[in-house]
Amino acid sequence: MDREQALKKLEESHFYGIVDAVYVKPEEMVQVCQELCEGGAGVIQLRAKGIEISLVRVWAQSVQTVCRQFGALFILNDYPQI
Repeated sequence: MDREQALKKLEESHFYGIVDAVYVKPEEMVQVCQELCEGGAGVIQLRAKGIEISLVRVWAQSVQTVCRQFGALFILNDYPQI
């Protein structure tokens, strides 16, 4: 998804889901993301502030895969280097 498509998706989405590592167990992240997408989330944001980057990278890849399956925009918070 290019920048223009991402901005359009963000603008058109009525439901913005946030998967936060403080509240969601790592082993449940993919399931929670899938449930949010099934519920109509057009945007999913992964928040994992203060978590080791290697873990965040793995979680981000998994959550992004689910987002792609549903056509949802994926946003990773706090880790621009990823």
